[in-house]
Amino acid sequence: MSDSHVRVERTGMLGDLGRSLIAVPIGILLFLASFVVLFMTEGRTNEAAVCEASLSVPSEEAGGRDGEFISVTGTLSTSSPVGDAEYLEAGDWLLLERGVEFWAWTEHSESESRKKVGGGTERITWYTYTQEWTTDPEDSTRFDDPNGHQNVPATVQPAVFASRTVALDAWSFDATDANLPPPEDLTLEGLTLKGAAAAGQRNGDVVYLRPGSAEAPQVGDVRLFWRALPSGMRATVFGEGQGESLVAHMHEGDTRMFRVLRGGRDEALSALLSEYKAVGWMGRVAGFLMM
Repeated sequence: MSDSHVRVERTGMLGDLGRSLIAVPIGILLFLASFVVLFMTEGRTNEAAVCEASLSVPSEEAGGRDGEFISVTGTLSTSSPVGDAEYLEAGDWLLLERGVEFWAWTEHSESESRKKVGGGTERITWYTYTQEWTTDPEDSTRFDDPNGHQNVPATVQPAVFASRTVALDAWSFDATDANLPPPEDLTLEGLTLKGAAAAGQRNGDVVYLRPGSAEAPQVGDVRLFWRALPSGMRATVFGEGQGESLVAHMHEGDTRMFRVLRGGRDEALSALLSEYKAVGWMGRVAGFLMM
């Protein structure tokens, strides 16, 4: 379902001049801010280089490394599986993320400016309103034409659940305190739904809280999906030894290092280097565009 709306704004020569004057300080601020972005980009800590200097220790014997920055490679497991208390029974996961999407009105706009004979500008904006699934419903009171496009306030929020007791063979750490790998889409086959999710409609790995909303959604309908980080994964952890546990390490007093990455040490270092390079190029492009 969609509809459209057009707004026409006309300004004279003085209005065009005013906008030009406003654009000058904005341009100057963007130019100056670009140096800040570039400075921060080039001044970042290369976590790959920092982690390469860590001491690799075996995962089978924990302890004896208090205060040292170490890396440990082993198999992740947990004695306290996590679940979504409201909607999904606990499973053998180290981390579980609840994703939420809402059926809501969205506003799309496209503008065109035309110079008028004798000076001034005519600006035409086409607004199109469609209903679609979105993770972040827009505030419909701020639409150019809110009439008939009212969104319902969100009643369910995304959430993250992580185990506080994760084992890496003989070592252990708190998953809520570590920087974990991104979770994977969760398959609901064989899992037990709870509460409103059990009473809703399941379609593949997505749960609609109102039966029938998969075929005929209404504004305000909610659907849920999950991502999870399973036990049994081979991973490398970079952190500081504290008894038989791994905790966050402060590099040079200002960079917090507590990373969990998939695979062995070499794979983890390669992933960190790729991440460092990718973020660097994004920062350089952003700074260049601002400049």
